Amino acid sequence: MWAQASTVDDPWRFVAHPEVWILCVTLLVGYAWLHSRVGPKWVADGEKVVERRYVTFWVSGVAFMWVASDFPIHDLAENYLYWVHMLQHQVFVLIVPPLLLLGTPPWMRRFILTSNKTFEAVARRITAPVAALGFYAIQTAITHWPAAVNASATNAPLHFSLHVIVVASGLVIWFPIVYRNSMFRSVPPIAVCLYIFVISIVPVIPAAFLTFSEGVVYSHYADVPRPFGFSALSDQQAAGAMMKTAGTVYLWCWIVGIFMTWGASEQKADRTKRRERDLLALRPTASTGA
Repeated sequence: MWAQASTVDDPWRFVAHPEVWILCVTLLVGYAWLHSRVGPKWVADGEKVVERRYVTFWVSGVAFMWVASDFPIHDLAENYLYWVHMLQHQVFVLIVPPLLLLGTPPWMRRFILTSNKTFEAVARRITAPVAALGFYAIQTAITHWPAAVNASATNAPLHFSLHVIVVASGLVIWFPIVYRNSMFRSVPPIAVCLYIFVISIVPVIPAAFLTFSEGVVYSHYADVPRPFGFSALSDQQAAGAMMKTAGTVYLWCWIVGIFMTWGASEQKADRTKRRERDLLALRPTASTGA
């Protein structure tokens, strides 16, 4: 994420990224520390400090971040193939954030969001669906702006900062989805499905720009070595297609899942109400028979 790999004709030459290892270890150690030191003070009655499902989600989120940030994906993304760079960003915004949010137990969420009133107020505003979509749209525009992409390829701090913005925008847009029954709001499932649909539309313009452009948009990727036989234009078109198609399919799978879960819960509620009505209807008959 921070160190830049050297552009050489051997894409499989190992390049160490200790800053990635430090970041991932810090996330895991910090998570364990919160469980051992903070959790016992913040759990509500009936809550557990440690639950396997939360730990599994968190570790999975960190694992995906590590894989997408380290060798070889990082080095292929920055020095050879823009479609791998796009894949890396897809992981940062669509996979890592929901896993980290799903891995945050309710007591930890309360600790993080309510310990500081100012932070809580900012979190309430920026995670509102309209604000979150705005943040995501701005992030998408910035990270596909040719000047930013070309500059970040040779400027390690800028490159790291852009990745932070990508992950942050992912956390913001996924917050209303993952925590739709949280302390902040209760978003109806149909509204969540519409919200996810809008998220899937945001990348359409930059994806079309990359896919249908007649020339290479990013000068950095026009000059990198081509050990895999991809032309710069083909690489760019593959990146645009991945950005639109893969991201859209993934998000629409969430829509289908939420819609089906909502439908199943509604059917269950209807069956419960029918049973209650049937029991009430039988009571007078039972009394008469006695």
